[in-house]
Amino acid sequence: MVEPADKAQASGTKASGASAHEESTPLETLEQTATSGMEAVKTWVREHQVMAMVAAFAVGVFLGVLWRR
Repeated sequence: MVEPADKAQASGTKASGASAHEESTPLETLEQTATSGMEAVKTWVREHQVMAMVAAFAVGVFLGVLWRR
């Protein structure tokens, strides 16, 4: 059984599929690139949690030294 939310999503998918053949604006391209970049970063952080924490600590120490002077 198809629920109304599924129908709305299916019709939204059809509408976006038609616009996929059109050229995207530079802002849309930037948004898509940023979104995929953020997903890649999130995936890397999930896979390398210890390295991400060490890197965040190192950046914090470095910035603390710079701002202290």
